[in-house]
This record gives sequence, structure tokens and C-alpha cells, in this order.
Amino acid sequence: GPFAVDTFTYGSGTDKQRLEYNSKVRWITPTVDASLLLPEWTGSKKKWRERYWGFGVDSFPLNGRVYYPQGEGPFPIALIVHGNHGMIDYSDGGYGYLGHLLASRGIIAVSVDENFINSHWSGDFRGKEMPTRAWLLLKHLEQWKQWNEASDHESYKQVDMDHIMLVGHSRGGEAVSIAAVFDRLSAYPDNGLEKFDFNFGIKGVVSIAPTDYRYHRQMDLENLNYLSLQGSYDADEVSFWGLRPYRRLEFTDATDWFKAGVYIHRANHGQF
Repeated sequence: GPFAVDTFTYGSGTDKQRLEYNSKVRWITPTVDASLLLPEWTGSKKKWRERYWGFGVDSFPLNGRVYYPQGEGPFPIALIVHGNHGMIDYSDGGYGYLGHLLASRGIIAVSVDENFINSHWSGDFRGKEMPTRAWLLLKHLEQWKQWNEASDHESYKQVDMDHIMLVGHSRGGEAVSIAAVFDRLSAYPDNGLEKFDFNFGIKGVVSIAPTDYRYHRQMDLENLNYLSLQGSYDADEVSFWGLRPYRRLEFTDATDWFKAGVYIHRANHGQF
């Protein structure tokens, strides 16, 4: 694309394990309390995760790698989120090639870090963390909205909050569909004490080799663009789960939305 790309990170600035989210962050972000969304943060999972990360479920960081187009905005924004794997095998940096491509074409791209709720030898949340994966994406968008409206911030009026896309891989591919539904709700459906006030009007969802069975609620999408990619050699998710949200997605207004599923011969779970 025609745009030069600026790359940097934002985060808590105090990350115990990762320098890129500690002293190397450009923008400091607040922590968020996910206690009502992830009550399973208990026992050995709580003990060993908090010992390793230095924070608990009540203070999750908003960490992201940013690929920022240089030029006159406002620019659309795309959040990209990884799937499940060992929590110390960080994968958010692996989406840099996609972030650079999108930013070069005039789209702010953010690879979101959610490694701290991934699997660990002390236990996997076995899908109970899916709402938290989705909710964290919306909390990142909430932070971007604040920056976009702050006259003293370098991204002031540089983000087109009317054009938002969520991209997710594997469990992240299920999380983006959940997030698109949560975006329109007033409260967390599993615990009404957690109030929602997002309403970003997400325009597009891309699910790459997604799951669609981890969260016990079926997410019915409405009035947005949807694309799902699935490899024929995927030995991790052998079914094309992305077609289930595809079939549930309904268009009820006069906008020219689209939905598509692409089955790619010889692609595996992570290589397309």
C-alpha cells in the first residue's frame, strides 16, 4: 500500500514478563476488572498465573501491538486476536505481517495480547474464558475511542470509529463473533451485574479457522460483513465451524452487507 507504517506498543507499562508491554510502551493503558466474566480464575490457575504474570483477574492489562498508517486520517481500525496455546508461547507478534499490510493500505491494525488467559500446565479454562476474550476486544475499542476524543492525544480524530473490523484466529475466531454480539447488549448475559455500554457499530468480522462451540451461548450475528477461512488440512479444528455463524448471520436492513466462507485446500490450522 501507499502508506508508511509506524509500529509501537501500548499497555500497562508494568508487565512483569514482557518488555514490549513494560518500559517500551508508547501509550499507557489502564487495567480492567474481568472478575464477573471469569469466575473460574481460582485455585491453581489463579495461584500460578498470578505468580507468573504479577496480576490477577481484577487487573487484566490492555496490551496491543499497533501498526499505524502515516498520513491524514481518520483511518478505519482492525483488531486482530490470537487463539489458544501455551500462555508463555506469546503469539501476538506473529500477526505483524498482516498488521503491516493493513496499515500500508490505510487501516490502523492492532494485534491484541490475550496470552494471559490461554492454556497453562496449571489448567485450561476449557472455553469458559471465551466471553472474556470477546469483552477484552471491546475494552480495547473503548480505549481507542477515548484516545480518539482526547485533544491532547496523538491519535486525536485519527480513528474512524464508524468503520471497525474484528479479526480472530481459532478461539479468537469465535471471540470476534461473540464480541460483535456483546457490542449491542446492555449487560453480560451470564451475569447482569456486568453492564455493557459499547455500541461501536462493528462493521466486519473475519474468523480464521475458528471454533464455534466453546461458549455455551449461540451467537446470532446481524447486519455486518462476515468472512471465514478454513483449511482442508486443519488437524486442530477439522470441521468448518465458521460456516455456523455464517448461516446464523441475518441481514435485516437495506445496506449491501456480504458474508462468505472460503475453504482453502492444503491450508492447516495456522498456515494459509
